Amino acid sequence: MIIWFALFASTVFSIVVSAYAMNNRKQLLQLQDAMAEQVTLLNREIATVNHGSMGVGQRLIKVEKTLNETINEQERIKSSTEQHAYGQAELLAGQGAEAEQLTERFGLSESEAQLMSLLQKKSHEHVMQ
Repeated sequence: MIIWFALFASTVFSIVVSAYAMNNRKQLLQLQDAMAEQVTLLNREIATVNHGSMGVGQRLIKVEKTLNETINEQERIKSSTEQHAYGQAELLAGQGAEAEQLTERFGLSESEAQLMSLLQKKSHEHVMQ
């Protein structure tokens, strides 16, 4: 009788442990599925962020290129304007304009205007000789 009771107890214990193990396995599979969904979602989000950042990077490169071209164009225009102003000042100095007139009219510094007037006078004197 004791053997039958021990056998019965062992059988019940085995059934309970098996049910517990099956329940744990089921929960583990559900958790695994949830984690796989989460990983898939995160991968999609990362891909979206990467795609967006590449687009921003390309736009930034384009804006930088445009900015550099604009700066170069402004420098070219400024240089051209300055050369034109110096050319006009040189013509006026050649016609006998004083350094003050060159400073006021073309925005030359006082020393630039004096030097230009002096050079034009020397050049004019040299031609006359």
